[in-house]
Amino acid sequence: MSALSDFETITRHAIVTDAHRIYARRYAHRIPIHKGCLFLAASFNEAARNAGIDALLQAGTASFQFQMDDGVSPTHFTYEFEAAPAMLRFQNGELPEMHVWSAIKATRELVDLSTKFQAQQAKECQGFDWEPRFQLKPWLWVGVDWLRQCNLRYIYKADALATMMALAFLENFNTNREEPTR
Repeated sequence: MSALSDFETITRHAIVTDAHRIYARRYAHRIPIHKGCLFLAASFNEAARNAGIDALLQAGTASFQFQMDDGVSPTHFTYEFEAAPAMLRFQNGELPEMHVWSAIKATRELVDLSTKFQAQQAKECQGFDWEPRFQLKPWLWVGVDWLRQCNLRYIYKADALATMMALAFLENFNTNREEPTR
């Protein structure tokens, strides 16, 4: 991955800052930010669009390494999308287990504004303690080639059904203004 120019770094920070403003205005009063990957991605996509960048919402399975492999204990905190249980939850108006992020097709980049909250989620959901050396950046904006080279520290697997469910859930959430079940 080549180094970013100062302009690119400033532009990225400005877009992320705008995305957080959008989230705060539109979603913060309805869903805690540490549970809001779908809404963070939607906010990023709007901020990117405002900056002339076409970003797409993607959803599916994602894993984040939180400790070294000792041969016994889990190494990754994972949101695993599985179609059958997802269909049941979705039919009940619930967002199925999945992770949601943004993709910039033109530059082959992935953007995830929720990485900052993964340690908190891992503790709340599974009781996992995150090792400091695996602490995630506040947000991830990387090329897909970089992801392939990071030795499985971050794993993102987009799924068409998960993406369609996430988009439908978001549309319903924005239309009905009801508190989501998660």
